[in-house]
Amino acid sequence: FLGNIYLSRPLEFIAEFDLVNGEPIDLEFVGSSNRDTRKAVTKYINAIDFGTETIKGCKIPFKFTL
Repeated sequence: FLGNIYLSRPLEFIAEFDLVNGEPIDLEFVGSSNRDTRKAVTKYINAIDFGTETIKGCKIPFKFTL
């Protein structure tokens, strides 16, 4: 998911979302991110098998260093 991402500076952010029947919805990024990392992290989160869970307020932290 992250193979072709170019970083000019370190990035640190949190992906926040809700799960409805195992599907992530309302994905938001809090912190410093760029378009490429948001796109890759969105694909990554959508590829995770959450089963059939319904949960509000999920958070996954991400930190990219150079």
